[in-house]
Amino acid sequence: MPGMTGIDLCERARDLYPDVQRMLITAYSDREVAIAAINRGGVSRYIHKPWDAEQLRQILRDAVARAHLERMVRRLRLAMLDRERFAGAHAANARLLQDLARTNTSLAACCGRLEDLAQRLTDELEPDVWTSYYREIVELRRYIDYVGALQSRSVTVDDGVTRPQRALLSVEDLIDAVVELVRHELVGVARLSVECPKRAAVWADATDVSRILIHLVRSSAAELGSLGTGTGNIAVTVSAEAGTTAIVVADDGGHGDPVSQRELLAGGSTDARAPGLEAALELTLANGGELDAIAPESSGWTAWQLILPASEPQGPQPSWAPDPAPAAPGSSQAEPRELP
Repeated sequence: MPGMTGIDLCERARDLYPDVQRMLITAYSDREVAIAAINRGGVSRYIHKPWDAEQLRQILRDAVARAHLERMVRRLRLAMLDRERFAGAHAANARLLQDLARTNTSLAACCGRLEDLAQRLTDELEPDVWTSYYREIVELRRYIDYVGALQSRSVTVDDGVTRPQRALLSVEDLIDAVVELVRHELVGVARLSVECPKRAAVWADATDVSRILIHLVRSSAAELGSLGTGTGNIAVTVSAEAGTTAIVVADDGGHGDPVSQRELLAGGSTDARAPGLEAALELTLANGGELDAIAPESSGWTAWQLILPASEPQGPQPSWAPDPAPAAPGSSQAEPRELP
C-alpha cells in the first residue's frame, strides 16, 4: 500500500464514509500506533497478527450487527424528528384551518345578508349601481366557496399523511435501537436489562413503537431519578402468544399500584410523566394495540404492558417471526441481558 499506512487509510475512510466500521490488523504492538489508530482512524478494533480465524469471524459479525444497529438508530432518530416536526405543523395547521373556517362562516353569513338586501334594493338603485353592487356579491361568494373547497382538501391531505405506516418488525432490533437512543438518560439513574426472544415480531409503525417504548422507559427513569439513589432497575421483558406480542417495561421505584398508574393515562394529571404516557397510549391505539398498567410478580415494582399484533392480519410471517411450536424448556432465546 504505497504512500499510505493503515492508519492513513482508516483516517481517510473516516472522513469520506463515517458510517463504515473500521478495524486495523497489524503485526506491531507499539502503544503509539494503537493510540494513533484510535484517535486518527477511529478504529473500533485493534487486532494483532497472527489472528484466530474464528475470532476474526466473530469480530466481523459483531461489526455487521453494530453497523445495522447504528443505521437503524439514525433512521429512527430522523423519523422521530420528522414526526415531531409534522406533529407541530399539524397542530398549527389545525388551528389555522379552524380560524379560517370561523372566518369563512362569518363571511358567508354576511354575504347571505347582502344578497337579501340586494333583492330589496332592486327598485331603489340605479341599474348600473345595482349591477356593480351585485357583481361584487357574486365575487365575494366565489371566494367563500373557493376557501371552503381549499379547507376540505387540506383536511383530506392531512388525514392521509398521519396514518401509521405498519410493517413486520423485529422487536429485538427495535429495543436495541431504543436503548441506544435513551442510554445517556439512564446514566447514574438506573440499570437496564432486556429479555427478548430473538424471533419476536410486531405488526406496527417502527417510529410509533420506538416512541412508545421511549416514553415508557423515560417514565420509569423519571421516577427512579426522583429517588436519587442511582441504583434503580428497569427491566424490559418480551413474550409472544396467540398472535400478539407483549412488551413489559417495569421498574423497582415502587411508585404506585396499577389503579393509580392508570390515572396517568386518563388525562388531566399534573404528574410530569402524564404527557408522555398519554402520547404512548395514543400511539398504541393508532397501531391497534393495548397499553395498561399491570401488577408485576415482584413486590415494589411497577409495570406497563404494551400488547401489539405479532404479524400482519392474514399476512406472511417474517423470517424472525415466532415459530408455531413453543420454545423448548430451558431455551436460551430469551436470556436476560443487562446493558451497560
